[in-house]
Amino acid sequence: MAFSLDGRRALVTGAASGIGAAIARMLRECGAQVTIADLDMASARTTAQAIAGNAVQMDVRLRSSVETGFAEALELMG
Repeated sequence: MAFSLDGRRALVTGAASGIGAAIARMLRECGAQVTIADLDMASARTTAQAIAGNAVQMDVRLRSSVETGFAEALELMG
């Protein structure tokens, strides 16, 4: 690990798979508490479980969805 993100929190959108999942995994490996946000909640939960993170559903095209997802992530991560 090149640096520590202990005590930091991260919300990664589009993180159920692909590049987003890789970013979430790296942040978690560096010590950050991670919440995965994605439209596909089933895949988001699977990825979150794999990295000991949280998952929320979010559609970044909709302001209301972003606001709700962010509030849920904040509640999950404290």
